[in-house]
Amino acid sequence: ENRKCIKPSTATPTELKTLKLSLLDQLSPNIHGNMTLFYPHTNTTTLPDFSTKSQLLQTSLSQTLSRFYPIAGRLHDAATVHCNDHGALFIESLTNASLSDILTPPNFDTLQCLLPSADTSMLLLVRFTSFRCGATALTISLSHKIADIATVIALLKTWTAACAGATPPELPELALGAALFPPREINPGMSASVNTVSSEKFTSRRFVFDASKVR
Repeated sequence: ENRKCIKPSTATPTELKTLKLSLLDQLSPNIHGNMTLFYPHTNTTTLPDFSTKSQLLQTSLSQTLSRFYPIAGRLHDAATVHCNDHGALFIESLTNASLSDILTPPNFDTLQCLLPSADTSMLLLVRFTSFRCGATALTISLSHKIADIATVIALLKTWTAACAGATPPELPELALGAALFPPREINPGMSASVNTVSSEKFTSRRFVFDASKVR
């Protein structure tokens, strides 16, 4: 396992160093939502090796963080992000398992091993895993306190464009939430930012879609 801190490729301007969160985010716990993307191995000699792919992901992530600069920062308090360019965690890992070993059928205990280590001081954590069969998996763990699913999709689209050297899509308005729902002075006990619900048990569901149904 190889761990690196990926910082934005360009420094965040002084006037953008502080980001106020919305009231909803102020009350939200600092729980990381996880998404894993699987890439099966294809029988071709044109694909780069794992090390080359990883370096491309790291370089393009650095470029992406310059646009999504709050994600490279740290929580200052329940309602404020200090956009200090401290970066995101990027983990490279290798496994002797094949992709089919954990996906047919899915072994949820094994899938947990693909998640980045829990470091709640970082808002974004990434794990890039290479399987014995040549397949790879990219897991993104992003604090729900600063990002919803729309932000995650925008982040992935921007990261993808950076990987391909393409024009990045339009950025979402990062400060819009606080403008619509300004944070308030509240009792610290009302905020769930400090204590998470890691001891709670949750029920999970799996939804499977045939490839022909996905457009």
